[in-house]
Amino acid sequence: MIIINCLTFFAYPQLPQFLFPSESGENIAGDKFFNFIKGKIDSVNHAEFDSTNNLIVRNEKLYILQQKYVEKENTFVEFKIFKVSDSTLIHQGTLLNYLPHGKFISMSGNDTLEVCHFENGNKEGLETITVAQDICKVNQYVKGKLTGVSKTFYKNTGVVIETTTYTNGLKNGLDAGYFPTPDRNLKYAQYYSHGELVNQNLYFFHPDGTLFATGPIKNGVYHGWFKEYNTDGTLTKKIKFRKGRKIKEKHY
Repeated sequence: MIIINCLTFFAYPQLPQFLFPSESGENIAGDKFFNFIKGKIDSVNHAEFDSTNNLIVRNEKLYILQQKYVEKENTFVEFKIFKVSDSTLIHQGTLLNYLPHGKFISMSGNDTLEVCHFENGNKEGLETITVAQDICKVNQYVKGKLTGVSKTFYKNTGVVIETTTYTNGLKNGLDAGYFPTPDRNLKYAQYYSHGELVNQNLYFFHPDGTLFATGPIKNGVYHGWFKEYNTDGTLTKKIKFRKGRKIKEKHY
C-alpha cells in the first residue's frame, strides 16, 4: 500500500505522476484519467491548468490525495481532490487499473453536486445532479450512454418539472417541461428522433394549462409563424421565423 503525503501536495499542489502518460506512451489509462479529472472539475467548477499542470479553480489551487493498492493483479487507486485554501473536499472516487470505477462524488461545501457510478471507465446506472439549490436531475446510463427517461424535480416535494427520453445517448422521444404545481400542467412538449428534433408543431402553455404559444419546427429549427395567446385565448403576438432566425413580428 502506498499513501501520498498530504503536505507534499499542499505545499506544491500538482496532479500525481500516475495521471500523466509516460514518455513511451505506455500509461495511456493514466492519460485518460487526467483528461477525465480535467473534464469533471471543469464541468462543475470551471477549472484551468497553469504551466506546471497545477489545477486552478476560480484562482484557487487544488491538491490531490491518493491511496494505491494492488489486489489480484488489479491496481486500485482511491483519490480525493481538495481546495488548498481550506481543504474543502470537492471530488472523490476510485479507479480500477487507472480508469474510473465505482462511486464518484462531486461536492461544494457541505452540498453534494453530483453522484454517479462507473464500470471500467464508463458511467453505469443512476446519476444524480444538483441543478440548483432545491432542484435535482436524475439520469440513467448504460455502458456510458444516456438511456431511458431523465427527470428534473424539486428535492423537497418530488414534483417533476422536466422529462427527456434517451436511447443510446441520443434524445429519442418526448422532451417535456411542467409547471411546479400539484396538477403538473404541461409547460412545453417536443419530440426527438435519434437526437434530431422531429418536424412538428411545438406547444407552450400558461401555468393554468391554457395555450401560450404554438409554431412549427422544420429541420430542427423554428421555421414559420409562431402565435402567442392570453389565457383567455385571444391572440397577442405573431412571430415569423426563417431557418431559426426571427424575421418579422406582429402585435395585436
